[in-house]
Amino acid sequence: MKLRTTGVVAVLMLAGCIGCGNSVQGNTYADANGMMKMQFQSGGKALVTIGYMTQNCQWSQSSNNIAVKCADQTMQWTLNSDGSLNGPPDGMVGRMTKVKQ
Repeated sequence: MKLRTTGVVAVLMLAGCIGCGNSVQGNTYADANGMMKMQFQSGGKALVTIGYMTQNCQWSQSSNNIAVKCADQTMQWTLNSDGSLNGPPDGMVGRMTKVKQ
């Protein structure tokens, strides 16, 4: 009986974690040289820092596609399976990784 209960608990914990790590919310990302950072907050709010300038922006996510809108410009990002972000193919920003908090 004890083994069966342990198995059920393990399955429930695994099921509860499906989708874990698939959202950028609550995470901060930075490029390799630290010149650009994006902090994804709840409620679709984001802080985007380029150099010493920080902007209040908005973000939305659909699957692995992330849209970040600052003023009247929207940048498209891709959430990779390793948790990193790829910037727009024609943009100056490449790969961004999670900042450990």
